[in-house]
Amino acid sequence: MKDLARIAVAVLHRDGRFLISRRPPGAHLEGMWEFPGGKVGEGEEPVDAVRREVREEVGLDLGADLEVFHREKFDYPDRLLEIYFYLVDDFVGEERAEEGQEIRWVASSELDDYPWPPANRKVLEILKSRF
Repeated sequence: MKDLARIAVAVLHRDGRFLISRRPPGAHLEGMWEFPGGKVGEGEEPVDAVRREVREEVGLDLGADLEVFHREKFDYPDRLLEIYFYLVDDFVGEERAEEGQEIRWVASSELDDYPWPPANRKVLEILKSRF
């Protein structure tokens, strides 16, 4: 039986664009694009994890009011994920690739131009329909 990993993800939105980053070589699903975020630690709430992960990955501090806009369980062959997606347009700082990853701002019409992990398919459809 696979362990369930909880993941908190920030869909950072500014001026009609979304901040995405490329998974590094050697990572699970390397080379694919994703929204900033990561594992929820033991005893940590998803909202606290998304704040921590975004600060660590792209150097941004998220605003006060964060709510999950999409939650999904996804079963990969080697892992089971529960993903909490936060749509965030209230943040401060200048984005930086803190982990050496490639990052860029892209419009919703450009999201399909990038390879994404299968677990992101539903949230991408939601974003394309809303923006």
